[in-house]
Amino acid sequence: MNQEMISTGELGISFEGHSIVQLADELGTPFFLFSEAQLARNCAALKTGLSIDGIDPALRYCVKTNNEWGILEVLARIGLGALVSHPAEGELAKAVGFAAEATAFQRPVLLPEDLHQILDLGINLVHVSHPSDVVLLEDLARARGCCLRISLRVANESPRLSLLGFMSRRLGLSPGDALAAARSVVSSSHLRLTGINFYVGTQQRSPAGFARAFRSAMALAARINAELRTPVEEVNLGGGIPSTSLYRATPLDLVFGRQPRGIPDVATARLEAFCRSLSELFVQAARRAGLATRPGLAAEPGRSVVGNAGVLITRVRAIKGNWAFLDASRNYLAESPLLLKRKVVCAARPMERTTRSYHLSGATLNTTDVMDFRRRLPPLEVGDALALADAGAYSLARASRYAGLAPAAYLVGRDGVIRIIRHAETVRELGGARIPV
Repeated sequence: MNQEMISTGELGISFEGHSIVQLADELGTPFFLFSEAQLARNCAALKTGLSIDGIDPALRYCVKTNNEWGILEVLARIGLGALVSHPAEGELAKAVGFAAEATAFQRPVLLPEDLHQILDLGINLVHVSHPSDVVLLEDLARARGCCLRISLRVANESPRLSLLGFMSRRLGLSPGDALAAARSVVSSSHLRLTGINFYVGTQQRSPAGFARAFRSAMALAARINAELRTPVEEVNLGGGIPSTSLYRATPLDLVFGRQPRGIPDVATARLEAFCRSLSELFVQAARRAGLATRPGLAAEPGRSVVGNAGVLITRVRAIKGNWAFLDASRNYLAESPLLLKRKVVCAARPMERTTRSYHLSGATLNTTDVMDFRRRLPPLEVGDALALADAGAYSLARASRYAGLAPAAYLVGRDGVIRIIRHAETVRELGGARIPV
């Protein structure tokens, strides 16, 4: 969070000019707080960084990252496209204002019933991950008398020793299968080869992680162009662009209690620089492949758009030794503190130098509901409000109702006005989808 979004003063830390201590008193904890201005700054940094050398990048926001209506409305007004992963997300994207022609659909396995609903929404750009998907899409497009745009998902080539890489490799086409799929698409009068897409993994530390994927995609584009005389319209780097205020954890961090400390910094200069490096790698890969016509560049970011634009405000409800019990939960901030680290700030005393180590317990009876380990904070008191930074991505969208309910969420508009965008869940949500017997 930069000085435009967060600041310190006599009342502790403020979020877009609003005292978090006062908000905690007025609104009651826990709650999520989002910044419309930070969302806009992140989108501008992505666009600017990816726009070198005449590139006009296509940005499609990954809706599953945070699907709150109020957040989606902001991003649609900014002009982003959307990536949806099931028909209900497609309906939501359309309802908040995302243009159908700027929306793509992706799912591990394409199903006819899903595709009919997606096409009824006017979405006709589909990511293909299996050779059989092309046959299904050809039959569907012919029956409906339409033309579908196809982007080929190429499987991850991450190191074999990476567990996440191993799991990621199950999704996508091998280079050979991708070339065979391209042949089928090009030979069809109902399908149009639009792109090649890949995914290198979430929260990449360095742009270098994209280099191999860019080279492979451009090499495939060159083969398709040479053999099929068909230029690939876009190479899509997918997600993986990091939020600049979230940190990957290492085993040594837990052993030695190393934690990111201080006032969270979400200055967009680093995001823009990261994206500029990505676009440079993209241009270099296109030149190396010898493509006469360079494809366009697309990205489907999620975390880098919304992650640092949201914080979770919680309160200390009890202290037992070095355990501080919070009224928030990993039910809606699900990512493990053993994998990702965020800054945690005592709202009333953010700059106090005297600190001690705390484990932060969540509010449910789930044994694994621990928000953080060995976190250095000022000596805490019951009632202290804490701000957990970078809480905008994969939080509410992954909320569970196991032993607890999701809290309210508020959006600070560019006009400084705080608006509620999600009510705290109640028994209605807990039992709403169930059918009495």
